[in-house]
Parts: sequence; C-alpha cells; structure tokens
Amino acid sequence: MGRLGFYFDARFCIACNACSIACKDKNALWDGQFFRTIITFEHGVVGFYSASCNHCAKGACVSACPQNAIQVKEDGTVVIDPEDCIGCGACATACPYQVIGINQTRGKAAKCDACADLREKGRKPACVDACLTQCLDFGDLDELAKQYGPGLVRQNAVLPPPSRTEPSLLIHPRNI
Repeated sequence: MGRLGFYFDARFCIACNACSIACKDKNALWDGQFFRTIITFEHGVVGFYSASCNHCAKGACVSACPQNAIQVKEDGTVVIDPEDCIGCGACATACPYQVIGINQTRGKAAKCDACADLREKGRKPACVDACLTQCLDFGDLDELAKQYGPGLVRQNAVLPPPSRTEPSLLIHPRNI
C-alpha cells in the first residue's frame, strides 16, 4: 500500500455539511471544534471545499511540535500522540490549513486521523461515508488517481501551494 489520502470532487459538493457533522459526531468533538469544515469561496463562480487535515508528507505541524508528538505513519497519515502532546499549540499555529485545534477540556492538540479506528475495521472515514453526493473518498493516492482519472490537482483557490507541505490530497476541480 502506498500513501493514503483524501479525494475531493469540487464539481459535486453541495455544502450540505454532512461530512463535518458525521466527523463531529464520530469524534465527539467539543463545542466550536470541527475536524472537517466546508469552506465557501468565490473564484469566478462560488465554489466549495471540504477542508480537513491533508496528512501532508512534509507537515508543518510535524516539524513544529517540540515534543515530537505528531508523526507521519508508514501509511502516510499524520497522527498526534496525546500522551506526548503538551498542548502548546505550535502545531496549530504552523498548520497552513488551520485544521488543528486545542481541546480546551483535555489541553491537547487534536485533528483528523482519517478515522484510523474505522479503517482498521476495513471501513472508510465517517466523512466519506456521510457524503450525500459521494464527492469525498479516501484511500491509496495512486489508486484514487486511477479511479478518478486525469485532471486532478492538489490545490484550489483556498489552499497554499502544495510544494510547501506535499498534501495527501487529490481534487477534481470545478470547471469554471
């Protein structure tokens, strides 16, 4: 298995928030915290982007953590070890995607782990299963690229250049 990541099809997202609600529910997130959110932007026409941790190969959060509590796993997913996390917020500040939060109750950093527990059972992340228009998917990036065809990109109007962090993300852009 190669590097795992998310696929997002901007042509079909209707900004229903089913993905973010499923994620919030599955992870029992605290008030005001989301691991996945819908971003609305205008770039010629109104577009949507379902934002979450991109499990970057060169994660700014990983290099910013003074405790080495954030690691890139062998499958390419980026995880936080809550035992090692001191809750300093350096990872949240460093992340250019702004997808890491500090749980105010536990005082620890928290973010999407691509539903590692569900994947261990052979299932997809909760956000993928909840997507009403099936515009989200998760899996081996090479396999996703083959499945969803040419024209995939790793950047859109709201994301920084992919060379900065090498996100594990494939986007089918909306034709403008």
